[in-house]
Parts: sequence; C-alpha cells; structure tokens
Amino acid sequence: MTIHDEVTEPRKPYLQEVAESFWFFLKPSNATTFVVMIVYSVFIFGMLGAFRHTRIPLAHGFGRGRGLAVTFLVMAAGYLCAYYIAVIKEVAAGEDELPNPWPTTNPTWELAIEALYFVGTTVWVLLPTIVYMCIEYAHFGQITWPIAAFVAILGLMLWPAAVLCASISGNINDLWPMILLRTALAEPLAYLVTCMVMLLAVGLCSLPYTDFYQSTAEAITDNLGTIASLLLFIFQVALTTYAMFVSMRVIGLYYRHFKQEFPWTTKPSNKE
Repeated sequence: MTIHDEVTEPRKPYLQEVAESFWFFLKPSNATTFVVMIVYSVFIFGMLGAFRHTRIPLAHGFGRGRGLAVTFLVMAAGYLCAYYIAVIKEVAAGEDELPNPWPTTNPTWELAIEALYFVGTTVWVLLPTIVYMCIEYAHFGQITWPIAAFVAILGLMLWPAAVLCASISGNINDLWPMILLRTALAEPLAYLVTCMVMLLAVGLCSLPYTDFYQSTAEAITDNLGTIASLLLFIFQVALTTYAMFVSMRVIGLYYRHFKQEFPWTTKPSNKE
C-alpha cells in the first residue's frame, strides 16, 4: 500500500470532516478501494469460518497444507490490520482518499510493524482488563463479566491515543498512561467524538450477533436457502469493513486537527 509523506493542513472544520467520513465511499476512488477491501475481508472471514468448522488438529493437518493455510491466514489478517493503520496515517497527513491497497515493493517488514502497532496497542489498553480477570479468576474461580467489560471499555477509550502515539510518533515510550491521557485531553470534546464514533462502529460490528439479527437471518435463510446465507455473510463483512474505515478516518482526523496540542511529535521521515 502507498501512503503520502506530505502533511496537508485541515481545510474544513473538524465536525464537518467527521460527518463526511460516514459517506467516504461516495468518491469513486474510495468506492473502488472499499469494494476491494470488502472482497479481501470476505476471503479472510471465510477462511476463519472454515477453520471453526474443521475439527482436524493443526499438528495432524500440517502435512496436508493446513499449517501453511494458517500461516497464510495470519499474514492476510496482519495485512488487514496494517491497512487500517495506513488509513489512520493517510487521513492524519491530510488526505481524504483511502490508501492504495496494493502492496509496494518488498513491504514485508513495514507491514509487520504496522500490524504490530494495531494488535500491540489493542493488547496494551486491554492489559488492565486482562490482569483483573486473571486475578479474580485465580482468587475466586470466576470472572465478573460486567466489571471486566466496564474496565475494557475504559481501556479501549484510550486506544485512539495509543494507536496514534505508536504509529505516528514511532516511539513506544509515548505509550505510558500519562502521555496517552494528555493526548486524549489535548482536545477533550473532539476526543469524546472520536470515542463515540468508535462505540458506534463497535455497535455496527456487533449487530450480526444480536438475537434479533440472528433470528431474522435464520428466517431468511430458511426461506431462500444458501444464496441468502452467502449474501448475509457478505453484508456482515461489508458492515464491519465500513465501521472500521469510519473509525480509522475519525482517529486520523483527531491528529490532523489537533496535533499541535499533543505531548509528542511525529517521527522524522527517512526520505530526503
């Protein structure tokens, strides 16, 4: 994928650009990339679904190519995570078009780092939740899920700040809690908007798992068969992809508009 190095200052008010992020796909170039990434995500989630319904252990299936398939799936999922980071960085630099989804020459190391930013910062902000769950389970043999979910939500509210610090500053020392808090409080109302958009995205992503959706989907597939099931699966993936793109764009907009207030700076470019 390609990412622009030049940084363009904001040309529109922040809230207007946030609102426009919800219909980013109206641009022809963005629509094309959106469709490409939906197809790519359908492939990944389709493979995940296939593995869920396969009962052959990995150790026994490696000789039949299953191990290679798992490796390929991990790499494909890593690329998807790296692409989400690329969307953040592209918007942060002032661009309104989605990054080119096609890998550049020898991108392996850069893609691995970008994927690590996505996964690593997610684990980092959820670390208090993980520690809480381990301690409670070790002492009481059970987990109080409402409390765990509340702690997880608090942690995830710092994820936009964490992913910006890691991917744009390039310094893991910027991931300390106080720096993340100062990044979030650089413009509290705008950061709250960012978190609200993320919560909306999470709601859209979780919609297919609600009882109402499941019962409706079962009724449709019972009446219309396999084709309807396939179309519903594609719709779910498209909904998730849309929600992720909107979230990543809004996170990038937070940096684009308020970077002057951040307690850290952008990492220097390696290019002349």
